Amino acid sequence: MGRNVKYTKEDLIKILKSVNKPNVSKQDIDHNPNIECGSMTIIRYFGSWKKAIEASELKPGLKGRPKKKVESRKSEIGGYINKKSWKSFLGKMAKNIIEADDYAQWNVGNKKSLVIFSDNVDFKEHLPFKFYYFTEKQMELVKDYNVSKNLIRSSCFDLKKLLNFSGKSYRGIRNKLNRCSNLNLEILDNYKSIDDIKQFSNYWSDNYSTKYFRDFSARNVIFYERGYHNDCINVFIYYNNLLVAYGTAFDGVYVLGKALYNPNFNGIISLSEFLDFEIYKRIYESGNDYVNIGYSSTKGLKEYKEKFPGYFEIKEYLGEIK
Repeated sequence: MGRNVKYTKEDLIKILKSVNKPNVSKQDIDHNPNIECGSMTIIRYFGSWKKAIEASELKPGLKGRPKKKVESRKSEIGGYINKKSWKSFLGKMAKNIIEADDYAQWNVGNKKSLVIFSDNVDFKEHLPFKFYYFTEKQMELVKDYNVSKNLIRSSCFDLKKLLNFSGKSYRGIRNKLNRCSNLNLEILDNYKSIDDIKQFSNYWSDNYSTKYFRDFSARNVIFYERGYHNDCINVFIYYNNLLVAYGTAFDGVYVLGKALYNPNFNGIISLSEFLDFEIYKRIYESGNDYVNIGYSSTKGLKEYKEKFPGYFEIKEYLGEIK
C-alpha cells in the first residue's frame, strides 16, 4: 500500500467526512471543487475504497456501474405506473380502493379510475373508467373500445449519462450539488415524524402552490401516512431538524419529490437538484439504467428537466373509456 506523503490518515478521513453524507462515492470526491485530493489518493493510502470508507465509519456510495449485476439491470424504459406510483394519485376523496395483481382501481364520487400492471386485464369488467399513464402498447389493448385520450410526454433519463456528466456545460449543476453537499444536511431513509410531512405540506401549499398547475401536497401526506412508501427508495433531507426535501422512487419510477426554498438556507436554492440526484443515484444502484419521472405539468418544470444530460421523453396517455 503506497502512502501519500502529503496527507495523513486523519486528513483523509476528515476529507471523506467533509462530504456530509452517510454514503460517500468516488464521484463525491472527484467532482467536488473544494477537495484538492482525488479518490485515487485515498485508495492508495488505505489500499481500497472500501477500507477507506470503513476507516471513516461511513458507507460506500455510487461506484459506477455495479459489478456482476448487469443481468439484473433494466435495459428498457417502462411506463410511469407501477405498484407503488399509482398510490400517489389517491386523495381523501378516493373510495372503494382495490389493488389486484394486474390492476388497481378506485372511485372519486361516481367516477371510477383504473391503472394496469399487465396485459391480462379484462376491461369489460371495469367499464366505464378513467385511465392514467397508459403506454402505447397498453393503448393497443383498448383500441376497440370507445376511447377518449390525451397524449402526454413523460420525462425520462438515461442514468448512465445523467450520473456521469462532466464538462463546462454542466459546471453550474455540479456547483449547485457541491454547495448542498457542504451544508450540514441530514439524509434519512424515512421521516422522523409524520408531522414533518404535514408541516412541509402546509408550507408548500401556502408558498408554492400558485407556481404549479395543481397542488398535490395533501396527497403526499396520505401517501406517507398510510405507509405507501414502505419498500421504496426514500430520501428525507433535514436541515436544523426541519424537513426541507423528500422523494420516493420504486422500480425505475420517481414517484414523487419536493424541496423547499427557505431563507434559513442563506440563499442556496439547489435543494431540488440535490434531492433529485440523491434519488437518481439510489435508483441506479438498485439496478435500473433508466428512470421515468412522469409528466411535467408546466413549461418551466419541463425546461428544468431538459437541462440535465440523458434526458428523453416517452409517449403515455390519459383518458376515459366508456
